[in-house]
Amino acid sequence: RLKARLQPRQSSKRGFSRQSSLDAIKSGVQTAKKRLSGRRSAAWIEKMTVDGVLYYYNPATEKVTYEKPDELKTDEERKEIAGEWVWVRDEKEVWLPGRVIK
Repeated sequence: RLKARLQPRQSSKRGFSRQSSLDAIKSGVQTAKKRLSGRRSAAWIEKMTVDGVLYYYNPATEKVTYEKPDELKTDEERKEIAGEWVWVRDEKEVWLPGRVIK
């Protein structure tokens, strides 16, 4: 919700000019965009589908993903996925991802 300040104008019967109102709205929108652009990564929201599947939505960028964004991961979660990963043949699942441990 954006709130715009309207500047009174002497010559207008209503006390506000259409141009000053539009300028105030544009200014408010630009300010809001600047604030959001600085917080894009922090704007992720965890949601759930009707089937109970977690997904993540970023209203600032309008992106949706089923994978947890790095900005929401804990340090432990980041360490779990760090390192080199390869595909390993599996008779049951055909292929599985595996992390290389040295």
